[in-house]
Amino acid sequence: MMVMEPAYLKLAPGDTVNFVPADPSHNAQSVSIPDGASSFTTPMGQATKVTFEQEGVYVYKCLPHLPLGMVGIIQVGKAVIIAQTQEFITGFKTGIAMNKERIDQYIKQVK
Repeated sequence: MMVMEPAYLKLAPGDTVNFVPADPSHNAQSVSIPDGASSFTTPMGQATKVTFEQEGVYVYKCLPHLPLGMVGIIQVGKAVIIAQTQEFITGFKTGIAMNKERIDQYIKQVK
């Protein structure tokens, strides 16, 4: 319940993700992106395609459901800036009330 599916994706630069919300109260919003990358926020309840050009690790959330641990990680190409991303996650978890372990499980998949 209240999970991104899949919660971890590994893409090649230039790949596109189609974010499809399970209901009208969900969206996807970037919260940590590689230097030079474009941030994204999908409209609530609307399927939206996002193309990832910049290599690195992207962390995103569902805006209304962050406290429930509805987050995801996208790795594009090599895991550049992984140390910065891991540091970001440490502070970011303070906004998560339930299921904090999810984001730790997802970041462990980044290689």
